Amino acid sequence: MRMTILRAGVASVSVLMLTACSVTASRQEMGTVLGGALGGLIASQVADDNEEAWIAFGMLAGGFLGNQLGRYLDERDQQRMAVATQQAAATGVAQTWSNPDNGTAGQARVVSSEVKSQPVSVPVLRERINEVPPLDIMGETYRARGNSNLRGGPGTDYVVVGSLTPGEVVNVVGRVQGQDWFMISQGGVGSGFIYAPLLEAAPGAQPSDLSTQFADEDVYETALADEQLCRTIEQSITLADGSTHSSSMEACQGANGWVAQA
Repeated sequence: MRMTILRAGVASVSVLMLTACSVTASRQEMGTVLGGALGGLIASQVADDNEEAWIAFGMLAGGFLGNQLGRYLDERDQQRMAVATQQAAATGVAQTWSNPDNGTAGQARVVSSEVKSQPVSVPVLRERINEVPPLDIMGETYRARGNSNLRGGPGTDYVVVGSLTPGEVVNVVGRVQGQDWFMISQGGVGSGFIYAPLLEAAPGAQPSDLSTQFADEDVYETALADEQLCRTIEQSITLADGSTHSSSMEACQGANGWVAQA
């Protein structure tokens, strides 16, 4: 099954921009290009020109609207739908948006949720983590409150394997079951554990480690759970002429964010 990760990095944005500049595409084709690139979108380009740039969790909407709703939306509206879709998946609450410049409006809403019996795994940095304890999967971004140690396991008796600086943003893979410790990932790879109160939630923030890369031999894959929360999301739009169009897709909660199923 092909999967598209919702959260992506600035490097992918560069690829997306180069692709967009090097080809001439119709709206339908552009929707496909946007979805095919695992590109993050700066939310300051999406909602009210917010000057604080945060990554809008990737191009989920583009990937699933490219040959459907994408033909009716310009780039900016595809970005709005991308953000609304991710937020709907993460919260379970319907999200709406509108573009006063062209009269287009859209909505992303969860129509069903289901816990499926399918494995969830994450790559882990071998030199830092020997064993991963049972986790409650989160796949959310958090920010360090101050200077913090990363440890090789969930406790202060484990060796220090790294550190975070004040304001540094990371992805929290999950919470250790029965303990107040998080496992985090850097560059999509599990890299250490941190005492949960040392972090604060930072939904939509851009992870500070987007350029982190690891060699294959330094990483091993480990199973986190046998079940996964999945949601079916209906995406609908109303155009200026009053016509309506809709499409549905499925996303499942993964260790590094919500994952679109195709």
